[in-house]
Amino acid sequence: MGMKKSEFAKRIYKQRQNVNDLLSKESIDTSDLLLISEVLKFDFFIEYSNLLNINKQNTNTLNENRKEIEFLKGIIDSQKLSLDLLIKKEK
Repeated sequence: MGMKKSEFAKRIYKQRQNVNDLLSKESIDTSDLLLISEVLKFDFFIEYSNLLNINKQNTNTLNENRKEIEFLKGIIDSQKLSLDLLIKKEK
């Protein structure tokens, strides 16, 4: 946004040095993130929400794929049994 850190610090009620510390942290308190979102006019929470939805979709797809694999293994096992019976019958 082209905002200087000193202006940003003022808008989130922190000193400039505290802004540097805040931005270098691995995680940010939700109340700070809410204030930052308001100041920058960007919803950071929706970014995390989208990430959670993507992970949920991937998990669902993975579970569906596992079920299909088990189903197909069952078909293969059944076909193997049929082949074994046919081979024994021909002998």
